[in-house]
Amino acid sequence: MKSLPTVGQNESRIPTTFRVWRQVPLLGLALIIGCDASKPPTKPTFDHREVPSVPSAPATSPEDLELAGDRHAAMQDSSRAVEFYRLAIEASTAPSKQLMDKLGQQWMNVGRPFESLDLLGQAIQRYPSDVDLRQKMVGVQSMLGLQWETSEHLRWLIQRGHGDLSLLVIASDLSRPQTIESTCQYALRHYPEDLRPQYSIAALRAYYGEWKEASSLLEPVVERHPSFVPASAFYLRALVELGNEADALQLAATLPADIQAHPQYWIAAGLWAEQKDDHERAAKAYWHATLLNENDGESLTRLSASLARLGRYPDSQRVAVRAANITALRDEIDALRNWRNDSQTGAVEIALTLEKLGRPWEATSWLHIGFQMRQKPEPKITEIYQSIREKLASSTPWQQSESLAAASIDLSNLP
Repeated sequence: MKSLPTVGQNESRIPTTFRVWRQVPLLGLALIIGCDASKPPTKPTFDHREVPSVPSAPATSPEDLELAGDRHAAMQDSSRAVEFYRLAIEASTAPSKQLMDKLGQQWMNVGRPFESLDLLGQAIQRYPSDVDLRQKMVGVQSMLGLQWETSEHLRWLIQRGHGDLSLLVIASDLSRPQTIESTCQYALRHYPEDLRPQYSIAALRAYYGEWKEASSLLEPVVERHPSFVPASAFYLRALVELGNEADALQLAATLPADIQAHPQYWIAAGLWAEQKDDHERAAKAYWHATLLNENDGESLTRLSASLARLGRYPDSQRVAVRAANITALRDEIDALRNWRNDSQTGAVEIALTLEKLGRPWEATSWLHIGFQMRQKPEPKITEIYQSIREKLASSTPWQQSESLAAASIDLSNLP
């Protein structure tokens, strides 16, 4: 079987370890997706003879500080472990990936996942070719309802042949939250000063249309973290959905400068315009939202409807076709889960839909995984794989422009 072309052929392969759908113990960031962090840590039991010894004099070198952190981590004293690992990093001219990984794990243990995200970002800047770090970044971002921000790392991983099932499911729909609510609640209990994990829960409520509850959760987050763009974007939409014009206008006057880079801002603007029967402004707002993410079924559907109201039927139909394929992809992902992620026919259907959407890297990766599935065999899988694979090269774009809908439409002249 012809192998998947990769970008960066000489990079080392590191096995994928985290899983999206499984419940696993909190054993570090590599397994953090799906963990149940709602339970308090048990009292540690360990053999003192196995705990690293620390010099009797105060630790000052990076090595001694890291060793002190190891000792506290072994005793499950995560707060002290964080202190020593932070000091070790500050004292190091080039902190190792292992040291940064240790601190990231301890940030999670003390209920501060956003600090772990920041640290992962720094680690990836220092070690950009490390597969494990990028997998962990995707895992923590998804767990916190920030799957929209995973695209860079998902693309990097999948194009280099590290697209396991968990990654491909996340990549299939970046508007679909993968929030692990128990982990967010754990963070809120253990470090209530940071309310951003409450946004993560609100994003899940918003996904199911529970806008009143989402609004209640988001209001204190925006008050405490006014520069946190995802919370502001979703809160603005919640207020518009609820018809709370006064608060929406007040919030709009204080939004972060980069709010327009978030699709939910534009969907909120489109809804606002629709409520005022201003269909031109609504269409333009949904167009902006779709340009940010042409794989968001909601913004595509809303754009198609607005274009139809303006009498632009060919454009509306083009957008509607892509929206229908996005809906089909979501249904196919759900159907595969019903087969416990083991349906060869299901994997092939997903791949064919991705090909229609101009997403050949994901399509080929799904077929690679499909070859390993045993239920519902698809007799044409090899033929389909060869057909898609022969059109894929290392220079093939992640998203083929000829398959896009909104990008082929110009609404810039609308008010």
